[in-house]
Amino acid sequence: MDRLPPILPEELDSNQLAVHNEQIEFASTYFKDLFQWQRSDGALIGLFPTMLRTPEVARGYMNIIKAVAAIPGISFSAREASVLIIAARYEASFALYSHIEIGKKSGLSEEQVALLAVGKKPKDLTPDQDIAVDVTNELLDDRKLSQGTWERALDTFGEVGVVAMVQFVGLYIFVDLHFSAFQVPLPEGVHLKQAS
Repeated sequence: MDRLPPILPEELDSNQLAVHNEQIEFASTYFKDLFQWQRSDGALIGLFPTMLRTPEVARGYMNIIKAVAAIPGISFSAREASVLIIAARYEASFALYSHIEIGKKSGLSEEQVALLAVGKKPKDLTPDQDIAVDVTNELLDDRKLSQGTWERALDTFGEVGVVAMVQFVGLYIFVDLHFSAFQVPLPEGVHLKQAS
């Protein structure tokens, strides 16, 4: 059951409609056709309907995601490895559905994506993917970084990169908390296949 169902464009107030249009531009730019983020009637799905309830937050969220993703030093695949671990931990089906596809596009193999999507760490990750997963798991488990993980992350990402990595984990905890709390469903007819 979708606790906050999609809203048809004609039902949005002017502030929501402006954000709806910004969300379409955001999704068209970053997600393209990797997964379904809009229904045929124009209503947005996934995280977008929850964020339309608070347009000011939605606008800020999109800006901070773009800003953190643009910080150099963390590869696309390392970020996606982190996102998949968080989505698995939060049992956020829509996040898993969308980021399984994004993860494959990032350069992660199908096998790596399948393991990350059930919260397991593949053995064949690159050094930056490996430390991204370790940072993510420590922040989820302990809410802090051990000295050893801090030093590895610093060596791999640099100081600004470690700050960005922690911000990125925090942002996706925020996202997946929404998916879980509001029980955001998968698009109609979509089923997740996961490794065991």
